[in-house]
Amino acid sequence: MGVPEAFDLGTAYVLGFPDQFLSAVIGAGLESPVASFLAAGISVTGLLYITEVGVIILDSDIPLDIKDITVLYFMRAFMTAILLTPLAFFFAG
Repeated sequence: MGVPEAFDLGTAYVLGFPDQFLSAVIGAGLESPVASFLAAGISVTGLLYITEVGVIILDSDIPLDIKDITVLYFMRAFMTAILLTPLAFFFAG
């Protein structure tokens, strides 16, 4: 998708699952404003997903376990990247 510092940004996406603030910490060290914008975006959406929606799903009668929640997280991260990348190039590029 042409994102600068994509390797470091990928690390932010993966580390955003166990701790949503790690994405923001990694994003603060990135040189590119586009990559920093995307790291902040994954941090915010991860915070909303894991702390709010993930807990609600686990507490509900929906038959999903932590493995399913993990798969949903990465699907959501992929969709976030697709949706936020054009915005990142528009606002931060």
